[in-house]
Amino acid sequence: MTLPSPLVILPADPFPHLAVEFPEPGGEGFGLAAAGGFGAVFAVVGGLVCLGVVTVVVLVVVNAARLRRKGIDPLASEAEIVADALRATPSGTGPSGTGQGAGATAPSPPSRSIADRLAQVDRLHAEGGITDAEREAQRTRILDEV
Repeated sequence: MTLPSPLVILPADPFPHLAVEFPEPGGEGFGLAAAGGFGAVFAVVGGLVCLGVVTVVVLVVVNAARLRRKGIDPLASEAEIVADALRATPSGTGPSGTGQGAGATAPSPPSRSIADRLAQVDRLHAEGGITDAEREAQRTRILDEV
């Protein structure tokens, strides 16, 4: 009895219906055009991401400049800014080691009306910068100055 030969000879291209042709590098149909819709979508998404990053950087720089013009350190947290405002000295120089507590505040300049000062206290309270008790204390102090 003879055994079959283990060598099987296949045709040159056993699956011609699955053939894929790749373009030559640098030739026509190579690059984003060859990728079809995916390449276009990839380019648009990449452009939008870059535009978003540039927009955020511009907004950060503009807001930092605006805060500097108002005399506020742009790297200070909102809590620090509110605490500094609440610890302001009567001369209006701000906290400079005077030892005054967080509840001591300076009288507002006479150019601001009572309504403006009360509105500012309400705004600070609404933004979470001061507590209910601090809000009531500030409103009482402002109204007592009248």
